[in-house]
Amino acid sequence: VNNPLPVPPCSMDLVLCMFVLSAIAPESQLTAIKQLSGALKVGGKLLFRDYGRYDEAELRFRKGSKMDEHFYVRQDGTCSYFFDLDVLKEICSEAGLRMQEGRYILRQYANRQQHKARHRVWIHAVFVKQ
Repeated sequence: VNNPLPVPPCSMDLVLCMFVLSAIAPESQLTAIKQLSGALKVGGKLLFRDYGRYDEAELRFRKGSKMDEHFYVRQDGTCSYFFDLDVLKEICSEAGLRMQEGRYILRQYANRQQHKARHRVWIHAVFVKQ
């Protein structure tokens, strides 16, 4: 998060941020988004997909895994943050990005062998640099 991106400022038309920001601590997410925004040309787009609040993965974390509100550490030491669309919009707005599109994606996956259904929640969004 503290290292500059390996691209010139204002040089990108598109930036794809797919299941990246959730691995970054909430207090560093604005810094990360500002770096991504800085790489975009005016009118460039940030394409975002990540975990949404109350995804089954969040609900299955055990006690002791919670580091902060909606921020957890996995057994392998990696982290997961589960986003709210309004919070994401606010962070991106502070970085000079306007939400063009934003929605929750809700999916149910069936494990027929175990006779279980998994309920997933993701956020899909497109932001435009002002």
